[in-house]
Amino acid sequence: MTASVPIPENLWMPSIVELTGCDKFDVGIGDGNIYLYTLTQQDLDDAMIIYYGDEETYIFTPCKNARKAIISRQTYAFISETYSPQAQQMFQALLTEASILGLANRIVYIQQLLDWAKTVVQENISVDDSIDAATTVAGINAIGIDLTPFEATDPHVTVKAAMEIPD
Repeated sequence: MTASVPIPENLWMPSIVELTGCDKFDVGIGDGNIYLYTLTQQDLDDAMIIYYGDEETYIFTPCKNARKAIISRQTYAFISETYSPQAQQMFQALLTEASILGLANRIVYIQQLLDWAKTVVQENISVDDSIDAATTVAGINAIGIDLTPFEATDPHVTVKAAMEIPD
């Protein structure tokens, strides 16, 4: 038993697999069609009615969420490659100590890192907004994030320099 339908313009395969109850390994694509090898044609047709009847739920929302997750991972990786998680933790500890002891100059120094990280995250948020505004799967998938400008704005703060600021 094999069922098939033409590949939709806005294809989001995980939703089709979910709606049909098929295993992802029971699905094939070829000749402009999607083939489900363990499904009747009627069951696939019924699933596709639901799929097309609620594109927001079955196509756009999951596609947007997946794209935003990819962008978020890229952003986090960029920040973590620039300032390791260990360095970030040390900066947090030094900032806490500076706050407790009233070390204003150390706070100002470390604040540069926070300000920089916020600009990177703000770019991520802006890209997320663009993804939310996209109206096709191709449009969603075409949206990316360019983090290279933030290499030039990195304040290059160091744990050593922060520790050496007695205030």
